[in-house]
Amino acid sequence: MVSGAGRSVLVVGGTGFIGRALILFLVSERFTVYALAISGRSQLARLPEKIDDLHFVESRSTGKRDLARALAGKYFDAVINLAASGVHPDQRTPKNLHDGNSAPVLNLLAAVAEFPPELFVQTGSWFEYGPSEEPDRLTENHSLLTRSIYGQAKIAALNVGSAAAHALKIPFICLRLFHVYGPGEASHRLIPQLVSNLKRGQRVDLTAAEQVRDFVYLEDVCEAYKAAICSNNICQYPVYNVCSGEPHTVRQMCETVAEAIGVSPKLLNFGAIPYRDDETRWSVGSNLLFYEASGWKAKTNLQRGVMKTLNVLENGA
Repeated sequence: MVSGAGRSVLVVGGTGFIGRALILFLVSERFTVYALAISGRSQLARLPEKIDDLHFVESRSTGKRDLARALAGKYFDAVINLAASGVHPDQRTPKNLHDGNSAPVLNLLAAVAEFPPELFVQTGSWFEYGPSEEPDRLTENHSLLTRSIYGQAKIAALNVGSAAAHALKIPFICLRLFHVYGPGEASHRLIPQLVSNLKRGQRVDLTAAEQVRDFVYLEDVCEAYKAAICSNNICQYPVYNVCSGEPHTVRQMCETVAEAIGVSPKLLNFGAIPYRDDETRWSVGSNLLFYEASGWKAKTNLQRGVMKTLNVLENGA
């Protein structure tokens, strides 16, 4: 695939699980990376340490004036926005969802409009899709009648961002990510919780875990962003699924982790807790549209992805 040499990328939301990995990946691919840090949230200390081809841009907030001041006179070949509020259920108040999703997209677009990038990449989520049934694969034109308030916030950010980008003549796409996993996940997420308990020989209370998910490994997701900003066939203003297209139950994921650690699957206490009322039972995507536009597809199967994740957790590399 094309080298990043000579290309500059602004990454917004680089303190998160995906953002930190993406920054380091793009630097390794010879991009000149600028990471936006919000000083009012002490983000600079949570970004990767300064290395060659990694630079920092500080803004007091994601407010319109602050971003305009921080980004004034700066040009980037691409802007990648991973910033979002509501990833953790505790953040899902109406104000947080608006202030952390729609407002920053609009303010970012306005701030880079003086020297518009070749591409603005918004990050979406599988939460945006309405219910689906096995064996259907979710395509980009599937219903967005989701019951998830977080999903609705992401849809709103996409809609206002796409409209604003069109008015400003900034090429704009959205990568709609499915169930991303890998090193660096927050401690409350499934794999870190499993590892923490299973390594101590403790039973883990779980649902029946028959929900079917489309797990996609973190490194493959980083490759997807690179594919998007390097492709000559990405159209303006569409949405692309970033997914593996492979169905796995949550139970399979849990059993794969237990097997990789080398503990008895009997420690997995399936059925001990009920499903959430809004639990989606089937969520598997189709990546055909993105493959045709960029040549990207997920390369890491579930077993290999889990092993690579555990290796980093154990060895820090």
